[in-house]
Amino acid sequence: MMPGAEPSLVGDGFGFVATDQVTLCGRVKISSRAASAAIAALTAACACLAIALIASPSGAPAASRSAAPPTPSGVAVPLPDPPPSTGGEASIRGVEITARMQSLAPQLGRCYERTAALRDAVLLWRQREVDGALALLAEVPGLEAKHLALNVAQMHDLYDDIDSNADAILALAPGDPHALFTKALCKIVILSRFACCPSR
Repeated sequence: MMPGAEPSLVGDGFGFVATDQVTLCGRVKISSRAASAAIAALTAACACLAIALIASPSGAPAASRSAAPPTPSGVAVPLPDPPPSTGGEASIRGVEITARMQSLAPQLGRCYERTAALRDAVLLWRQREVDGALALLAEVPGLEAKHLALNVAQMHDLYDDIDSNADAILALAPGDPHALFTKALCKIVILSRFACCPSR
């Protein structure tokens, strides 16, 4: 008899036979034979899953990029897209473009990397060549280049560049939320630093 089983008498038409039942969650009663069958089926399913995991090839093909290895929290996260091809270029404006720097996480400028006019600036930013990226963006017309320059300047606390690029965006698109937010945030940071350290 299994733990928690209760003997009972069940009529079979000719008399009474003893059976035992298992109570699940304090309410549901099933026979110990059905409970044993369910446990056996669950064990078999777990064994099949373990065998499938062990038997899977350890070196997944490069095309299979559905998920990264589990993080310490146990949750798998999607792998980032590969950086755009450098097209065989060894350098941009004298700066060597390396695969190691281009693949660092997080990948900077992912929102802009598919725009051909901004591609070199994105690669320079990923290479941590901030001055080169900003100089290149200053030569590219359009709002998108100004937005990328604003992101670059904000990440590296370049307040003069933040202000000038935000003003340039607002001149072309008054009320632009990105420019307004970044400009306000910059002023808050400057004021808070001055309040903490007035000698500066």
